[in-house]
Amino acid sequence: MRAWLRCIVLWILAGTAAAAEKVLVLTYYDFPPFVEANGEGLSKQLCALLEASSGGRYQFELQVVPRLRFDALLERTTTPVLAPWVAPEFFAEPARYRWGHALMDDNAVMLAMPGKAVELEQVESLRGLRFGGVLGHRYPFGALETAIRQGIVSRADNASPEQNYQNLVLGRIDLTIMAESTLHYLKQRDFAALRGKTLPTGTTLMSTAVRRSYFMLNAEGALGDFLAREMEGLRIVKGESPAWLISTTKKK
Repeated sequence: MRAWLRCIVLWILAGTAAAAEKVLVLTYYDFPPFVEANGEGLSKQLCALLEASSGGRYQFELQVVPRLRFDALLERTTTPVLAPWVAPEFFAEPARYRWGHALMDDNAVMLAMPGKAVELEQVESLRGLRFGGVLGHRYPFGALETAIRQGIVSRADNASPEQNYQNLVLGRIDLTIMAESTLHYLKQRDFAALRGKTLPTGTTLMSTAVRRSYFMLNAEGALGDFLAREMEGLRIVKGESPAWLISTTKKK
């Protein structure tokens, strides 16, 4: 009898697990505040929040991949996809996707050490500088990329904006550019190597304002309605610990 009851329980549990529909939360943002070094961050928070709200109906699986693989997955996957933190201007054919509202306002910030006069629009202002970038990323700001191509500015790539931030303070580079959301996160961190050192000053590049949104792919019917409803009440707000928080407001 015990064996029979055990089989029934296992069958029920297996059926419950199988009933959860998989949703791929796909992002190419592998740096804070979206993904932190310990695996935490806004992307993981979002998955946990949506899964809890679904009551077990949906399983949200986070995949963090390079941009080229991100694009390739969108071309071939039939799995429902939720892609957060993006904007239509990042894509050649944004009409392919079902877009939602903006989750957070972001911007690009140029960082240099105090006393270092840098004008991105003027090539001569950039002459001889060392720029810290992230591998595979473009920086179409002012004359910067032209100056790099001409050898007027040297570019040293790192794996993350965090490494560039530390290298800037330590004097290994003269200039870097990162998202304002990432800079806010880094300012909350206590870097042992930077204690007692002068921190860089930031200049917001107003022409690059971005409203980070999200889109859905292969999410129709009840799933699409659920995502639209749940995402509608979300907004990313500044905090201190953690540096960014997901604020939820349910519509009545």
